[in-house]
Amino acid sequence: MQPGEFVSPVGPSGCGKSTLFNLVSGLLRPDDDRIEIDDVDVTGQSGHVGYMLQEDLLVPWRSVVDNVTLGAALTRGVTKADRAQAIDFARRYGLGDFLDHYPHALSGGMRQRIALMRTLATNHDLLLLDEPFGALDSQTRLEMQQ
Repeated sequence: MQPGEFVSPVGPSGCGKSTLFNLVSGLLRPDDDRIEIDDVDVTGQSGHVGYMLQEDLLVPWRSVVDNVTLGAALTRGVTKADRAQAIDFARRYGLGDFLDHYPHALSGGMRQRIALMRTLATNHDLLLLDEPFGALDSQTRLEMQQ
């Protein structure tokens, strides 16, 4: 892969696309062989990629901003820069008026955008997005793809 390149695994439901992502992300270990990223063996190791699962998995007691900064909160503590980035993402993706809202008060499409922002906020070079726009209406999907 080249920097900035998009690669999209395509296939029918159940063919192993999510399993591939789980292997690359370190959530699963392969039976044989190993997983390498940039010639580094990352087999069974997590934390080296940003991974957006099919479900949003938002933390219900955390606001939009706090869900976006969850990765930082779990690894090193949230900084002012992390919060500023989360606010910028929320504004960019149409959720600037919902910064202090909680997941129960948001639509499925809004929740999915928050999950995408949380993945982007990891600032990893490699992002695994498992059906990132599945819960979005067609207009929002086009906006997000741009």
